[in-house]
Amino acid sequence: MITVLSVIGFSGCAKYQTIPMCVPFDTTKEKTVYETNISTTEDVRAYSFDLEYVDNRSIEERKEERKRGIYFQDTTIAKIIGGQNGNNPVGSKLLVKLTITQISEPLRPMKYRVGTSQYDKDEKGNGHFNLITVKLGEKIEVISNIGAHEVCCGGIAHDGSNKPAWNKSIAYARLEKGDYHIKLEVLETSPEFEKIRTNFHITFVHFGK
Repeated sequence: MITVLSVIGFSGCAKYQTIPMCVPFDTTKEKTVYETNISTTEDVRAYSFDLEYVDNRSIEERKEERKRGIYFQDTTIAKIIGGQNGNNPVGSKLLVKLTITQISEPLRPMKYRVGTSQYDKDEKGNGHFNLITVKLGEKIEVISNIGAHEVCCGGIAHDGSNKPAWNKSIAYARLEKGDYHIKLEVLETSPEFEKIRTNFHITFVHFGK
């Protein structure tokens, strides 16, 4: 059975979503699919397509834990989703597929990289982001085990719950101004994700050329 959380046809939506956006995404069932259309409003800008894991505890509870020396890498949620800053580097398996298809007439090829905050190194040891360029008119497809990605940021959930949350980027993409169809699928999951509420979050970032 395929669980479809939201389906909007490529051209059947009168109003496209704008960025940033945050919606619930069920990672507990294989073949879960979320689809939507978005509009980007700047000439060329980079975007991060994230899974946001929401902690059931309050901000105040997390602050009290830190006072007692209990940090993110010591928590149950960290052991499930994978660690931060080299701690608990691999979490439970969550294989997802992200597809980005440009609906509007493309003027430039899209560029992307699989989600990670780690810099690539050149021959001189300088850090930078290497981007993959797709052919003009072709779509971006990323299949990745998010459990193996590091946490790219943490803070307050973007769903209005005022709960602590940690984000893992599925991919970063450099997109020109236009309209895009976004599709996110769960290919494989683990039972541990029953314990975590997850959002699909798209926001702005700065990286690459």
